[in-house]
Amino acid sequence: MARRKTLLVLIILGLMALFLSPWTAAPLPEPEPSSPPEQPYEPLSVTAAAEEESPADLSIAAVIDQAGFNQLRSQSGEYQTRHPDVSVRWTRIDPASATLAGDIQAGIEASDMALVPNEWVRDLAVSGELQPVDSAFNGDALSEQFGAVIAQMKWNGYLWGVPRGLDPYVLLWNKNVLSLLQSDTAAFAPPLSLEQWEVLPQLMAEKGLIASWLAIDSADPLAILAWLGEATGQGQDELLDRSSDIWSSDAFDRALNLLDEQRAGIADSRGNADFWDAFAAGQYAAAIAKGSAAKQALADLPVAARSGIAIDRSIWETSFVWPNGTSFVLSSHSEQEEAAMRWVAEMTASGSQLDNYEEEGLLPVSRSIYGRLAGDEGILASSAASLFPNQAPLAAEPGLPIRIARLGAMWSDWYQGRLPTGEWKERWLGSLADTKPYN
Repeated sequence: MARRKTLLVLIILGLMALFLSPWTAAPLPEPEPSSPPEQPYEPLSVTAAAEEESPADLSIAAVIDQAGFNQLRSQSGEYQTRHPDVSVRWTRIDPASATLAGDIQAGIEASDMALVPNEWVRDLAVSGELQPVDSAFNGDALSEQFGAVIAQMKWNGYLWGVPRGLDPYVLLWNKNVLSLLQSDTAAFAPPLSLEQWEVLPQLMAEKGLIASWLAIDSADPLAILAWLGEATGQGQDELLDRSSDIWSSDAFDRALNLLDEQRAGIADSRGNADFWDAFAAGQYAAAIAKGSAAKQALADLPVAARSGIAIDRSIWETSFVWPNGTSFVLSSHSEQEEAAMRWVAEMTASGSQLDNYEEEGLLPVSRSIYGRLAGDEGILASSAASLFPNQAPLAAEPGLPIRIARLGAMWSDWYQGRLPTGEWKERWLGSLADTKPYN
């Protein structure tokens, strides 16, 4: 009986194997995953993001004068023509606003992107108002930047601003006044040494020249920094750094004494609609002005008047000249980061930088563009590593915008006769007492 049961079991098992063999020979395929395998994360570049473009309504706040604002809006309009799904709402902030700090703060909070003076970038980043913009510097873009400019964008290992342009100050001379100061024994031509600056007012008086020896904006702190740097040969950033040796230098004291003793020969260029015509006519021997303003003013003068004025860029041949630049920053309140970064990539492209040079007189921020400039500014691209614009500034501490504003107030008070020279220096140095560098 047991043997028959065993045989029956074997027969049943054999039949089961016979019927099931097709399925065992061809197993069912494994289901494919519904999403691709996870890849290592890479930041979305501006180029890659362009492929995923979607409608965007951007809000832009810009600290800029009216002419520059018109230029920026024109460039944005061209971008919007190519990208009709992008709209832009604008807020212009006057750089000369008495409430500039509050205006910038409000602009950042209400916008996706803002254009601000470089001095504000770190402070805004430290206060948590910005998002990093490292994705704007793909490939060789970072190596294209000048040290004096890109250093102002860095904090805590990230980049917080995308530079648009720079506008360093220049010194200008009336050629006719200079020619009258020449003598048989000594040439008197720029660049002037401190000793020559000290005798300039006296020489003009001896020649009977009824002219101011210096014209300068009486409320512009960067203008007085530029002249002091030119006269002493020191980097302009040293005057904003408490540890600098300039505070105990003989050259600095002599420059301040010259301003004090020859105060009557200093003219205010601020708000003077006829300033450039008067300069060409010989009412001033020298003047300090932004490079863009000087370039535009000379272009507007008649040829004969223009030929009597020379731009002296030797002021740039020191370790540091204030770049006087502006940069785009991405607000931490923005929810359209990718669209904003695509927009800013266009606003800072090489073509836009060249347009800004032609239309506004702004110098490019990309090193390779300088070989394409028509003017003499191309010398910056070949500057030594130890000179402007390749050196980072010493003054890169919190509160730099406020410190510069305080200097402007002191300079204005001094010019108006409300602040003695000795007290000016004491208060200026005292305003740096709380300086605490950060990386």
